[in-house]
Amino acid sequence: MHHACGPQAPFATAYSCPCRQRRQGFAVVANEVRNLAVKSAEAAKQTTALIQTSVATVARGTEISNQTAQTLQDVGTRAAEVTDSFAKIEHSISQQAVAIEQIKDGLSQISAVVQTNAATAEENSATSEDMSAQAVTLQEEVAKFKLAGEGAQESGPAAALSSERPSKKALTQSAVSFGTY
Repeated sequence: MHHACGPQAPFATAYSCPCRQRRQGFAVVANEVRNLAVKSAEAAKQTTALIQTSVATVARGTEISNQTAQTLQDVGTRAAEVTDSFAKIEHSISQQAVAIEQIKDGLSQISAVVQTNAATAEENSATSEDMSAQAVTLQEEVAKFKLAGEGAQESGPAAALSSERPSKKALTQSAVSFGTY
């Protein structure tokens, strides 16, 4: 049996016409396509929003990465400056150590000179004491000589000796030159 659709079958019922079923089928498919299109549009909007968020996040990440790189470069520069400062400090310390060693050597030399001067002063003091003792002995001997010569008025060679007596100053100078070695 052949069913007529469209204008040829004005009295056909809704269920009896296969064209109408096809149209309803197309309407359902079209409605589903429309719903899928709306959902696809929403998904596209969401995807676009996600992409924009991702792009913004990547841009922020790039900015942070650049800042981090700059900070690390600054840290590297500062570390190099600190290393240079340590090198300068180390050089200064070594120079100071050399200067301190030179001062120590100078103080050792001064100490040796002071010890030598003290020993020389001690020797000079001992020599002076010896000379003083010799001078006292010489004065005593000279005093005896004067006493012996003053009491007697002799003539001849003894008188000549007593009249040519050396002065006290000459005797003291002789004693001093006699006491030095």
